[in-house]
Amino acid sequence: MTNPEITRLRRFSLAFGLLLVTFSVAGVEIDSPATISPLGIPLVLKRPGLLGIGLVLGSVYSLLRYWYYGILVGLSPRRARKRLENGTLTDGSITINGSIGINSIQHFHEEARRQVDRYFPTIPGWAEPQTDVTGDSGGFHIRITTVPFYIRILALLHDVDYYAPIWVNLIAISVYFMP
Repeated sequence: MTNPEITRLRRFSLAFGLLLVTFSVAGVEIDSPATISPLGIPLVLKRPGLLGIGLVLGSVYSLLRYWYYGILVGLSPRRARKRLENGTLTDGSITINGSIGINSIQHFHEEARRQVDRYFPTIPGWAEPQTDVTGDSGGFHIRITTVPFYIRILALLHDVDYYAPIWVNLIAISVYFMP
């Protein structure tokens, strides 16, 4: 899945989790039979207690989809930082367009810098992660020499935000089943 699709999946998962937790915490109870009129069409709910189960199933479904596409298949910020720390670009490459030369090392360095800036959040005016790009017969390698403590904290907050659809849904499901 591409990044915009992950963004939509993230929104869907967060919305289901927040809807379920709101439904659970508010203690919504619907009289049986209940009548609703969406678009002016009267509908009778004979078993309104199943609405909560439907929300739980939707929450579990959205959690599992986000876990699979956003975490396992996709490139999470944590995985991207790990790849950069291991010496490759986020896609695992060690060259740009498969070539090794003076221009290639410059392009590799620019791409590495762009990815470090993307996955290691900084505050303007403060210290940034220090990087080196080296080359050998096997390709180019990025070496992140120094990552200040506050950048590690910002990266942790970035991870917490990225994983929010998972933990919000887990909390929502837990709250729903609490007495």
